[in-house]
Amino acid sequence: MQIRILKRDAEKQTLIRRLSDEGRTLMFFSEEEPGDEVPHERVSESITVVHPPYEYETLAKWLYLGNWQAIFPGNKDYQPFNTFKSRASDLEKRMKEAKLTLIVDSFHDDIEWNVIEET
Repeated sequence: MQIRILKRDAEKQTLIRRLSDEGRTLMFFSEEEPGDEVPHERVSESITVVHPPYEYETLAKWLYLGNWQAIFPGNKDYQPFNTFKSRASDLEKRMKEAKLTLIVDSFHDDIEWNVIEET
C-alpha cells in the first residue's frame, strides 16, 4: 500500500490523467452536485459516479471546495472517514473491508489530497 499527500496541481493532474487512462470509474462522496459539464451518474444524494474519460480541469471546477473522497472500485456502502488522521494499519484494514484499491481524500480546502493506493 502506498500513501502520499499531493499538494501541487501538476501532481493532481497526473493522478487524474493516469486513473482516466487506466479506465477507472471513480465513485465520489461529496455534498456538492456536479454540473452538466461533468458527465456523471448520481447514485444518491451524496454519491456520484464518474466514468472515464475525465479530466482534472473539469473535475476541479466541481470539487474545488474540498471535503470529498473518491474511491475505486465503487462501493455505495463505503463510509467515508478522515484518512488524514488515520494510521496506515487502519487505512489498510478499512480498504480491505470495503474491497477498495484506491481512496483519494481531499481536505476541506482542497489543497491537500491524501492518496491511498494498493500497489
